Amino acid sequence: MAFVIFSKDAGGSQGKSASSACDPFVKPALVITGQEMQYEPKTNESHVVGQAKAERPSNPSQPAKVSPQILTADRFQVKFVALKSSASNPQNSPDNVESIKAIGNVHFYDKDLEIQAEQCTYYSGSNSQPERIICETKVILTKDNHTLKGERGEANLETGIYKVTAAAPSDKVAAVILPTPDHRF
Repeated sequence: MAFVIFSKDAGGSQGKSASSACDPFVKPALVITGQEMQYEPKTNESHVVGQAKAERPSNPSQPAKVSPQILTADRFQVKFVALKSSASNPQNSPDNVESIKAIGNVHFYDKDLEIQAEQCTYYSGSNSQPERIICETKVILTKDNHTLKGERGEANLETGIYKVTAAAPSDKVAAVILPTPDHRF
């Protein structure tokens, strides 16, 4: 089962099933798949269970996003941007994703960044917030072949700044930093 989010710039803003995507030349902003999906209009959330996957395809018009972003987990809780009620739009709509809470066996990929954890929340950059991902429990963050391990990790996907912290002040974060080919850091 799949749910496709089309960006407003890509020719529409309606969420559509993958089989009903009408224009083969319009690239979706986000594709979410899983074994089972449920949308709750009252809370404007969707639950995805079983082999949950969210993929933001690469966008040639945004050079910074040359590779796709992929988030996988056992299950997702997808929160959509709340739309203001009006006479023409009385309810919320699953047009744009605000955040995705990924639970169980989480893997996130974005260019040269890879994160593994038990739980992560991806924030899409809506509501004037930066695009970022925050992870907890057994976090392994790898960027440019350098690995950090700890209990909490955060990556700002717009600035490229990331950090990993320990569970308690007495705990430590482990780092593996590989030298460059000329043996300098």
